[in-house]
Formats: sequence, C-alpha cells, structure tokens
Amino acid sequence: MLNIKTTALPLLIALAASPMAIAEFYLGGKLGNVEWEDGNQAESFDFLVGYQFSEFWAGEVAYTHLGDFDTQQFNTKIEGASYSLVGLLPLDDTFTLKASVGYFDYSVDLTNRGQNFLEAQDGDFIYSLGVNMYLADNTTLSLEYRAIPLHFDLHYKNSSNSSNLQNQSETADNLCLGINLYF
Repeated sequence: MLNIKTTALPLLIALAASPMAIAEFYLGGKLGNVEWEDGNQAESFDFLVGYQFSEFWAGEVAYTHLGDFDTQQFNTKIEGASYSLVGLLPLDDTFTLKASVGYFDYSVDLTNRGQNFLEAQDGDFIYSLGVNMYLADNTTLSLEYRAIPLHFDLHYKNSSNSSNLQNQSETADNLCLGINLYF
C-alpha cells in the first residue's frame, strides 16, 4: 500500500519550490450531505489547511468526517485525514473550476448499544470536481462533488471474544459547500 504520509511532504515541498509559487495559505471548512450506495445518508464536514502554490495548483490536508448514521443494529461513524492535490482552472476574476485527487486515511467504527462492535482502518483514493467563487480578495465559497470509494476489512468480535474478518466495500457521493479564508 502507498504510504501517503511519507510521500506527501516531499511532493508539497517540491511544488512550493516551483518558480510559479504564489505562496498563499488558507484555512477552510466544508459542510455536506453523504449518500452511501446502501441508501444510508449522513451529514459530512471537513476542516482543512491548504497552500496554493500557483494560479493552477494547491495542496490540502483535512480532517474529514463522513457522517454518523444508524442502521437497524449499528451506529456507524467514518472519519479520518485526507491529503489532496488540487488543480485549478480560473475562468475569470470570480469563478475557478477545480478538480482534486486525494488519499483518505480513515477509520470505520460500528457500535451497538454503546459497545464498539466492528472497526476498520484503511485508506483509499478520493476524487472531486467543483467550482470556487471569489467573494473577496481573501475569501472563496465553493461547491464540490466528491466520489468516495472505500474498501476495508471489518474486524469484529464474536461471543467467544475471538476476532473475525469481513471484507467490505462502500461508495459514497458527497455534495458539499465550503468556505476558505486566505492569508
């Protein structure tokens, strides 16, 4: 498996050293709705730190929470850190198209009556398309669609306290509204 934590830092340093660097840090947040392929829905949110290297490239690191939702037996929570490279295409002084590819390092926790029943930790690539609208020199509003395919192994304990393994795949569609403040 690609160890994104050890490869992301050199990539960010190389992009920052590019001659086109405009060196703008930004902080942001996103709120959205997640619809999982099994029909569950949840609210999502992100807190992010970004660095715009040039007019066309940025990098982001975020805490990503893909929701808490209940099924008949379990409460499910999916959250983790995401690392993304963002491509930007300015259309005019107000709108910029954006696309990103990232790596989501996440955990899945299923609880039953407050007891941790199933858990998984894994990582997968995520993809997004969106548009930024500049509200002021240091503020953008964004609308973004993310495709989130997750593949993980759930570890659960049975009544004899031994661990079993269940391979699981879930895909989610995430539509979110965000705001970024540039420094």
